[in-house]
Formats: sequence, C-alpha cells, structure tokens
Amino acid sequence: IKADGSKEPFLYSGDAPTTQEIQSAIGGSIQAVPGKDAEWVLLVDEEGNRKDLPYNEAATDLVSPEYMQHNYSLRGTAVHLPSSLINKKIEVKYG
Repeated sequence: IKADGSKEPFLYSGDAPTTQEIQSAIGGSIQAVPGKDAEWVLLVDEEGNRKDLPYNEAATDLVSPEYMQHNYSLRGTAVHLPSSLINKKIEVKYG
C-alpha cells in the first residue's frame, strides 16, 4: 500500500517473504504493526517518521484500534500480509 493509497501486489519467492524482499518493498528496517484483524499485520519502515515519509492513510486505517490508542500513524509504503507469513527468519521490530 503506497502512501498515495495505491495498491500493488507484493511478490515474493518461496513460501514466505524474506527480510530483504520486505525491506526492498518498504525502503528500510521492518516494523510490524498489528492489523484490525489479528490474522493480518502491516510491515512498514520503522524510521518512517524520522525520515519524514508521507502519511499513509490507507494503511493506517487497517491498524488495530488498540494500537491506535497511542496516536500512531503509518508513513511511507506498507506491506499488508497474513501474520502467518511472518516467521523468525524475518528480522522484525514489533512496535
């Protein structure tokens, strides 16, 4: 999900995406943000705010309400995936 709201498929090799594939799509280190549906997660650049990336309203709308209590907003490109695809081989910071 791009910051302008446009969407394109996230393609990856194998059964699950690699750290490098996700980093390439989002442009930085990976931060996982819980989705409204517990079976989904959004992956974003953990330094999106520091890099002053554009606000991503479409992705922010998919964030868990509990997480939003902290006035969190997603910035930059987000990858929206089933949480079952996130495994220990992917270097993720849970925020």
